[in-house]
Amino acid sequence: MLVTFRLDAIMDGSVTFAGASIIADSTQTILAVDRVGTWGAAFEFAVGTDGEYSATAIWANRLHGGWEDMGSGGSHGGAWSTPWRPPADSWDGSHLLVLGRSGREVESDGRDLTFEAVVGFASDRVGSVHVEVDGEVRRVTLSPCGAFCAL
Repeated sequence: MLVTFRLDAIMDGSVTFAGASIIADSTQTILAVDRVGTWGAAFEFAVGTDGEYSATAIWANRLHGGWEDMGSGGSHGGAWSTPWRPPADSWDGSHLLVLGRSGREVESDGRDLTFEAVVGFASDRVGSVHVEVDGEVRRVTLSPCGAFCAL
């Protein structure tokens, strides 16, 4: 059964997956959300029983009291085994598994800005992802399954 969520519920974080393990099914699952000002992105992940997966960053802008769809981008692949959890240590020495990057050039308050969303998973040794933009550092919290979406 395909489950769809309203964009407001996705971007406000109320439908974010709270489980610790990824299981195979055919539904799209929101794993993580990040917001900066009026802009936001969500990490949508799906894995089928055949191991085919898709990892997508959904873009949105909060305008006129609600979130408006601004597009999406990501990646897909195969051989994803389930049930799945991030490794306790690392993926061949790396503590982050980046599954996709998606960028947007936008105008905000009369300025041209470039946003990039990075989606993926962190090993169990990682407590949070730190993002630095123009000398300012933000902390992005991981979901229970180690997922992150970082703007």
